[in-house]
Amino acid sequence: MKTLVINTGSSSIKFALFQMPQGQQLAAGLVEQIGEKHGSIRIQTPAVNHSEQVEIPSHQVGLKLVSNWLMDPQYNLIANANEV
Repeated sequence: MKTLVINTGSSSIKFALFQMPQGQQLAAGLVEQIGEKHGSIRIQTPAVNHSEQVEIPSHQVGLKLVSNWLMDPQYNLIANANEV
């Protein structure tokens, strides 16, 4: 089972994905500058450290980006939402 922890602030989203019950961190990331023209998102895994600049007009868009990245086959973190 995997556990996703999300902490939203006024202009950011922090997230981390853990393999349970071991408590092993599989990924962590940050969505910043939500609502500003030049937002950013980054994700770190044991194998990948990726970031990009993108406009993030709302928390809803930011959470969709997080979801897309976590379920992207490139990162091999979550095959489908039922794993979380």
